[in-house]
Amino acid sequence: MFKEKTPGAPRIALVGCSASKCDHPAPARDFYTSRLFRASHAYAEKTCDAVFIVSAFYHVVAPTQKLHPYDRNLRIYNKREREDWGVRTIGQLLPAVDMLPQLVILAGKLYADALLHGAHWHNLPRPEEPLRGIAGCGPRVKWLRLERVRAKVVQLSLDKRCCSDCPTWFISETNDGFAIQRCDACWHGTADPLLDDEAALLPEAQVELAELLKELPDSAEEEMEKDTSEGSVLLGEVEP
Repeated sequence: MFKEKTPGAPRIALVGCSASKCDHPAPARDFYTSRLFRASHAYAEKTCDAVFIVSAFYHVVAPTQKLHPYDRNLRIYNKREREDWGVRTIGQLLPAVDMLPQLVILAGKLYADALLHGAHWHNLPRPEEPLRGIAGCGPRVKWLRLERVRAKVVQLSLDKRCCSDCPTWFISETNDGFAIQRCDACWHGTADPLLDDEAALLPEAQVELAELLKELPDSAEEEMEKDTSEGSVLLGEVEP
């Protein structure tokens, strides 16, 4: 059985590698080049206390560790070998943390299943698997980007607003027709500014946040804001 979650445990993301790689040595965060990897890594940086990257060849590495080109995938292993990989990978991670972590697995099914087995073998709390149940690269990338925008919106509402009713975005007419614009008075100078390609997700993110807050009692809303201010964003997690 999995161990009970420890209050205050650090949330550590395990981001799965990708088949798309650089053909030259590079830090792990830049070595893998797929859209899904980059979206997963960006989401992990925003919502977790620490981020590590897992691969069939290197096991677990820090984002800044330099990697060299290789050709290996868990698909070449049988189930027992993949589970052994998961046990070794989790085992390599544990010495780097002071207390039992709450793992957040952001990887494909083969890697996620192996890491889940490894967490169970090491008697850790059940890892969070926010991507389980979301099929396909495109939907996963959109979910990750939307969650990152939600986290930014919630943090912005805690940090600064140009006025109490400002939604942080508005629709204006441009030479190309109507477009979504950011409220520069809100977003300028923030620690984690909204990227240009994230602006289009603002309306959807804010509508879903508003609906969620309507359903929460006041105490739960306060707790959600407290968790967000401490860097732990739990919105939209999908149960395994």
